[in-house]
Amino acid sequence: PARFSPLLAKTVIEAFTEAGEWVLDPFMGGGTTLVEARSLGRNSIGTDISELACFVSKAKTMLVSEEDLREVNDWSCSLVGKLNLRRRVPPLEGSLKHSEQLKYLYGRKTWPIRKAIQLALSELTTLPKPKQRQLARCVLLKTAQWALDGRSRIPSCGDFRDRLTANAREMSLGLQEFNRAVLGQADRLGYVPVVHCCTMPAASLGELELLQVVKPKLVLTSPPYPGIHVLYHRWQIDGGKETGAPFWISGTLDGKAASHYTFGDRRQHGLTNYYLRLRESFEALNSLIADDAVVVQLVAFSSPEMQLERYLSIMKDAGFREVLLPRRRTCGDGRLWRVVPNRKWYAHRTTGASRRLEVVLVHVKSTRRLPRIHPVQSTPHPDGPER
Repeated sequence: PARFSPLLAKTVIEAFTEAGEWVLDPFMGGGTTLVEARSLGRNSIGTDISELACFVSKAKTMLVSEEDLREVNDWSCSLVGKLNLRRRVPPLEGSLKHSEQLKYLYGRKTWPIRKAIQLALSELTTLPKPKQRQLARCVLLKTAQWALDGRSRIPSCGDFRDRLTANAREMSLGLQEFNRAVLGQADRLGYVPVVHCCTMPAASLGELELLQVVKPKLVLTSPPYPGIHVLYHRWQIDGGKETGAPFWISGTLDGKAASHYTFGDRRQHGLTNYYLRLRESFEALNSLIADDAVVVQLVAFSSPEMQLERYLSIMKDAGFREVLLPRRRTCGDGRLWRVVPNRKWYAHRTTGASRRLEVVLVHVKSTRRLPRIHPVQSTPHPDGPER
């Protein structure tokens, strides 16, 4: 729900790293940083406190064979005749029926999609390899989100079957393109860029043995936003009711409240817990990354005029200093801002458009000089020489 654009990730990685260097995303979410890093010949490490994020990131960054893709496509096509609501659905294990994961999926509008998902999950055993089953779960997750999350009208089971098949084809094409990019870099560099995905909080990164050996040159991430409620772990169905169905579909563990994923309740006075956990996270990062590393963040604020200054103060306390960009390339304050339409987040304040603003912040360690920026091909723009 708060992912950033692949183009931004690609541009930042090309600007601040060389092939073979390490990129770190301690709040990896859907894995955009890791996908772009691996396709550009960089090694990468991604961590997140959510098992769902780790599942999705692993699926998006894995290398799969043509045989695996054919198996998953054949599996999705075979479901057309099997996702029949008249079929007997396999019983759910234990108390899953009454858990948070399936809450609100037994209503009059939602039960057909819930039953179709159950039938599809029961067919995963027909796929012989773990990679194939993981990709199939990802296809099902994407289709179920389309069918349930934020929908005013729930689609029919027939529409669900058609979209499932289309998503399998589309995702297979995407993975083929990703594989070609990664293997093309491998041929050029003489090795296959690696990706490590772990479920852990950013403040505990020091426990990761790999980071005792390698020193990332770039941190590219989008941490939780202060004062903004983002549903990282739930879908909203039937008028805003929250369900943990994505964990059921992906086969991952949840059991946490929203504040677990967002550094604390956005309604807490002064956001004390948020800033405490933010400082702990970036203090841990400071001791693990290279001395000449660059930290690039995409952040949003419910009240930028009050929260930005404190956010920058926390970064300073954690041992970082901000690098402002040339003003001719920005809106005037040396930072890159953008307005984000149709974003699924909720600020404590219900008035004003500031909650839809995102900003790119660039930091380096307090003791280092300004970062060296590699030349990146600019994009022609009708209103100027570059953007």
